[in-house]
This record gives sequence, structure tokens and C-alpha cells, in this order.
Amino acid sequence: MSSPYEICLLFPHGVARRTAVETVDELLRQFGAFITDESSLTLDRTTSSGVVDADVRDPSSVLERLVRWPTAAGVDYFSPEFCIPVFFFTSVEGADTTLIKLLLPSRGFDVLPPAIRDRYIALARRLHERLSPTRTIMAYGLDARGGWEREELARLSDGVFEGTYRLLDARAALRFCVGDGSLVTMQQWLPTQPFDYDWGRIHPRIGCSNIRCSACGQTVRATPWSEYSREYKCACTAHLADSFLSLGEADGYRGMSAMERPPPGAWRCAGHPALTVPCDLDGVHVSPERLVEVARVGFESPSFVPPETSGHSIWVSRLYWILPAALRPALGEAVATLVLDSDPRISVRAMRFFWDQSEASGSERLTAIARDHGARLATIADPDHPGRTVEDELLTALEYRAFRRDAAGQLVDPEAHEVMRRAVLAGKNPNDVIFTIGRLEPDWLVAYAAEIVTSSPELLQNVVWLLQKLPSEQRHSAYRRLASIDSTTRAALIEHINSEFDGEERARILASIG
Repeated sequence: MSSPYEICLLFPHGVARRTAVETVDELLRQFGAFITDESSLTLDRTTSSGVVDADVRDPSSVLERLVRWPTAAGVDYFSPEFCIPVFFFTSVEGADTTLIKLLLPSRGFDVLPPAIRDRYIALARRLHERLSPTRTIMAYGLDARGGWEREELARLSDGVFEGTYRLLDARAALRFCVGDGSLVTMQQWLPTQPFDYDWGRIHPRIGCSNIRCSACGQTVRATPWSEYSREYKCACTAHLADSFLSLGEADGYRGMSAMERPPPGAWRCAGHPALTVPCDLDGVHVSPERLVEVARVGFESPSFVPPETSGHSIWVSRLYWILPAALRPALGEAVATLVLDSDPRISVRAMRFFWDQSEASGSERLTAIARDHGARLATIADPDHPGRTVEDELLTALEYRAFRRDAAGQLVDPEAHEVMRRAVLAGKNPNDVIFTIGRLEPDWLVAYAAEIVTSSPELLQNVVWLLQKLPSEQRHSAYRRLASIDSTTRAALIEHINSEFDGEERARILASIG
């Protein structure tokens, strides 16, 4: 009997069996292939020998049996062209699926018209897009290379792609930790899931769970050394991490401990796969059609919060980065629908998400929300930050868009810029935006210093400090207008001038205001 063509989806870090079974079934049905009463169901008893149930009386019950079976299992699908046996393999009993294999009879496949053959190749590509395996291979004669799947999974686990395949060789786009990865202490977050990686977050610090040594070729293992420290070790090197330590040198600074004990130069992040969707993440079912509900749960009561975390949107921010890139815009849009949620906790945490992920899709909606709903939101207390309002959180989230410029130097969102200016003129200072204005738009600050301080006298000290960096003529003009507001402001201004300046410069400023 000739070897079949095979479509093999390889998951060195595993994919949930239910996700694998249900997604394959969905795509095969769309393709026109179905389980029928002529299908055979194969359930391996020992992972080495199987029992075939030839009588599939109820095709609708087959999927649940495949999902619940703890070892290898398979079933036949029938397309218009031929029978397609589909198998789900796991390396350890009860663990996630590491290999999905579809068999296409070579005699049947070889005689298909080119257009039909291309449909099967497109099916393999679609499976790859939906399930995000590390590698998807479509080729002839793979079964002749005994044990190749185990060897390939081991290589892929180390980030090694070997060889190429003619019909299809689709590879996952791995994500890499910033700074080539980091070593962390026992008090910091070292993820246990392969899809978690350091996307550049300061709080929490995120350690790399897939560091590889280019000298010995081994994956670096981390084990507890003490209550505070971890030992990192490969075949040729060991390092004790008692503080956060970046492996890269791009930023010129690796952490305090690197000054005395630099990390091994051959250690680097070997990459991380995207989260496979749909899936269960920390007990929350994540699927493309449920992203609004997923985000709501993540903001309201996240089931996992990393150590050293500040803020209330970390779970959804983490989800944003570990999702397949194609789903990130959908999550951003889902979060945007929650910005005006009736629950102020959900509302402010959705806004905080856009402060963290300032370029996420959906952030463009913040401008209109601030314009149309700002006055109402200013009357609602921020439940996470006493003394602040929901509008304060919204304006904080909007700051990036308000001052962002394109390559030509033009404002990306002029209306957001105007909304922010009006807020400052009204005496509001979200996220200390007055300092951003002083740095980027000092002429505007000079022109409107008196109006700003009139609306918010507590900003006088900041304004005085920012104005001292300007040429004396501009500075003196602004000080004169500030002094003319009222006697209380004049007295406070003189006090700040006496504090910030001395000698002849102080005398000139005091003389200018009379």
C-alpha cells in the first residue's frame, strides 16, 4: 500500500484537545467533509495499540468521545473525493494534543484536478491559521520516516526548524521577549505557559521561560535557589538571579546585579508561540466571538494577576499581547465598547487599557467619548483612585493621541489635541499633562498660563517651574499676567519666584511684575 499525503499540525507546547477537535471539525465541515455512519472511530488503549469501533451509529457523539479520550484518538471524515482519517495525538496520557494528522490517500490525491488539489492545500493553510501550531507540514511519505514526529516536536520545542516541505510548510511567527529575555527572582513573574512573554511591561517584570544557550544548544532551566533567588542553568553555564536581569544590551543597562555578575552572553530568548484560540485561559473561555465578555470578566474579576502588578487592566493587556496578531484589533474594539459601561469599574479599567496599549484599535473612539460624555463622566467618582473622576481616567488614556504626530509632523488626532487643551484651560491636569505641554508646546503655555492658573491655582507652582526654562522675555511676560490675576495669586507667585530663582535673575523677575 502506498504512503498517504499527510497534513501535520505540530504543537510542541500543546493545544487543548477540545479546541483541536472542535476547530478541525468546524473547518472540515466548511470544506465539505463529514463524519458519517460509515466512519471508523479509533481509540488507543495504550498509545501503542488501538481498538477500532467500526460502528459509528451516532456521529454527533463522536466529537465528545474524541475530546474526552486521554490518549491518541481518530475518526474518519468523508469528503466528496475520498475518506480522510483524522488523528489527535498526545505525548503524555491526559495531556494536551501535540500533533494533529490528516491522511489523504495518495492514489486519490494524485489524480485530482489541480483546482481540487489546491483546495486541500488551502484547507491545510486554514487549519494553520485557526489553530496557530508552531509548524504545519503537508507532504507525501512522512510515515516512512519512523518516529519523525517526536524528533520534530523536540526540535520545535527548542525553536529549531529543520528542512522544507514542498506542498506546505507554514511556520508560526514567534514572539521574542524585549531585551533578549530576562532572568527574574522568586518574587517576580516567571510564566509557566509558553505563550507568555515580556512585551515590555515594567510592572510586572516578566521573566523569559524559553531561554536557549547558543553555546551548548540546550534550553536554560530555572529552579528555586532560595526564598528570593532562582538558579538558571544549561549544560555549560549556571547563573544565580537575585534581582531582575536583562540578557540584552540594547538599552545599555541590564540591572544592578549585572554590574558584578553579568549574565551568560550565549543566553537569549528562543521565542514564544501565540495563544491558540479558542481556548480556556485562567478559567475564562476565549474565542473571537466572545471578546467583549472576555474583556469584561478580565476587568471585573481577573482569575490571575501576576506578582508585582500595578493597575487593574493587566489581565486584558496580557491577553492583547499573547493573542494571535490578527485578533488584537478585535480585542481593542471589544474593549472600546466597555469604555462607557454602566459599571464605573469596568469603564475606568477599559480606559486604563488604552493608556497601557495606546496604539490599540478602538483608541480612536476616545476622542468622541471625551467630547460628548466628558461633562457627565466628570461627575462620577473613579472607584479605583479616590479623589479622581472617570473623566480624569479618560483624559489620561487620551493623552497619547492628543500629542502624537505623524512623520510629517502633523497631529494624528487634532480634535483629541483640542479636547486636551480645553481640559487644561478648565484647570484639569490628567496624568500631569501640564508637563507634556510645557515640553512640547511652551509657546501655548506662555500664552495661556494665566487662564490655566485662574482655573486651577494649585497648578501655579508647576507653571512657574516650567516657565523658568523659557527665554527671559517670554517668562517675564507670563509672570506679569500671573501676578495680575489677584492678590492671592500674586503673593503665591512671589513666594515661588523666591524659591526657584536667586541673585540678579530673581531681582529682574520681581522688578518686571512690579
